[in-house]
Amino acid sequence: LKIEARGRDIALLYRSMTNNLVVLHITRLPKYFGPYELRKYIEQFGKVHELYIPKSKKTGKWKDSAFVRMSNEAAPLVASTLNNLLQFNKIIKCEVLADNKRLFRISRYLRNSTRASHEENQTIATIKRVTALNARKGMDFTNSSVRKSLPQAVRRRKHNFQKRIAAIKKTNLNFRFHETDH
Repeated sequence: LKIEARGRDIALLYRSMTNNLVVLHITRLPKYFGPYELRKYIEQFGKVHELYIPKSKKTGKWKDSAFVRMSNEAAPLVASTLNNLLQFNKIIKCEVLADNKRLFRISRYLRNSTRASHEENQTIATIKRVTALNARKGMDFTNSSVRKSLPQAVRRRKHNFQKRIAAIKKTNLNFRFHETDH
């Protein structure tokens, strides 16, 4: 079967294919119930067209809910079977959602993983911090405006370090601090 469709025809074809599909919202999934296991379990009842299990931004692990798009003939059977089902000490809840237009968007699958973007943001912040510190190395710190541009933590550490050296010099007159350049 060869389908030749362009522009609007593709949209109409997609709508006609998705008209007989509904979305199941499954909650309280067991901890290690990932997409592979869930798809395998639900395919006993009928074909699964799409499956989406959200991930935690913090840990990157699967959350305990899922959205499954399948035919509207098999969906009520799956919902009644899965609702209040006890699996691995968890009672699974399942319901058929009325409006499923916005659940399965392609952009959701194209997002970068949060861990990778977090590491990238950390790298960028580190580069900015190091370049700022390297730029400050050549400054004359006797000028008060330059001194105020330094971060407060750096000024506090430098002040405490100078106080410690002064206290050591009071007790030991022969003390000399040698700075080493690394």
